[in-house]
Amino acid sequence: MKTLILIAAGPIPPNPSELLSSKMMDRVLEELKANYDIIILDAPPMMQVADTRLLARKVDGVVLVVGCDKSDRQMVVKAKEQLTLAEAHILGVVLNKREPQGSDDYYYYYAYE
Repeated sequence: MKTLILIAAGPIPPNPSELLSSKMMDRVLEELKANYDIIILDAPPMMQVADTRLLARKVDGVVLVVGCDKSDRQMVVKAKEQLTLAEAHILGVVLNKREPQGSDDYYYYYAYE
């Protein structure tokens, strides 16, 4: 039987960067890895706070989520560069809020070259 467990973040602490870079956070992640097959951490927008870069160094992989309706191409490139500098393993990119461009409104994808 598969089980989904959700841990809510709760209120924003006054020092999130210090908490994320602490030894306690390392211990929490190690305990989670020892007990669960897949762990997904949701992080704030890449270019707004340092939290995402701190987490990127501690996890096995990162999926960059890009909102097509509001994201500037240069900012996305900069976010990718920041992840690379943080030595993150980038697994891929999810394009969100993209308008359909074909007759099939249910499923579509767009390939960048």
